[in-house]
Amino acid sequence: MKLSHKDLSTFLTTINSYKKEQNQNVADLPKLRLSKADIKFIDKEVAKYIKNDQRISFADLTILNSLHDIIKKQGSHCESEKLAKLSKALKNVTQIKSDACLASERMEKHFSSIKDATQKHVNLMPVYKESMLKLNEKIKDIDI
Repeated sequence: MKLSHKDLSTFLTTINSYKKEQNQNVADLPKLRLSKADIKFIDKEVAKYIKNDQRISFADLTILNSLHDIIKKQGSHCESEKLAKLSKALKNVTQIKSDACLASERMEKHFSSIKDATQKHVNLMPVYKESMLKLNEKIKDIDI
């Protein structure tokens, strides 16, 4: 199976499509081979994602993390060399933020703004209480 080196997303989408088509785990896919050029491409793309602070989908991240199994399964004569290069390429993959991180960051920001608003309200409570007491005193002084 020929993998596209257009960009990382296309590369991983091709693997994911093939995985769905075969209805198997990535590591068990027949005809899926990773060449040294594929590994070099992955290394370059991972570095680009980190440098540009790009995000990656959880599915793509899962496929990236299962590429070791593909190399082991293909049993190439240079398996150990490929595994070492892939490990080096993927050692920084945890620095790539996933889409799930984006949702988490948005939720954290939202809850932080709620917390800030609540704190402002709590800070105003003594002032509000004091003004209500003064108002009650004035009301008592009024004859009806």
